[in-house]
Amino acid sequence: MSDGTVSYEQQRATAARWMHDRRDRVGWWRWSVLTDHNRDDPESLRLPHRIAFLIFSDMVQRGLIVPVIADDGGDAFSINPGRDPEWNALLHPQRAAVRGHSLTAAGYIVSGIIGAVLAIVIERAFGK
Repeated sequence: MSDGTVSYEQQRATAARWMHDRRDRVGWWRWSVLTDHNRDDPESLRLPHRIAFLIFSDMVQRGLIVPVIADDGGDAFSINPGRDPEWNALLHPQRAAVRGHSLTAAGYIVSGIIGAVLAIVIERAFGK
């Protein structure tokens, strides 16, 4: 953003990258791991609690993390390894946006070609 603030999408991508990079070292997560409650990790993101909770909720909704029982017996979440395309879209939102715009542009081009072909067919069938 131009005013120096970080957008939610950027925070979510950073959190997703942070979690994904640690997926082989950490078996389960709670939303507070993204906040200042995670004092054990010097690379902790220390996101505001509300943002961290929203990011976790978003990941659950997308099926990127799934509920598990943690080592301490409490509820937690684990990375869903079967969602690689969705993880990649979240890790690289710019690529996903460009891909989406590319598909939109291609759709317009294909629609234009189809429209032109139909116009020629109709003109030949019914004349001027």
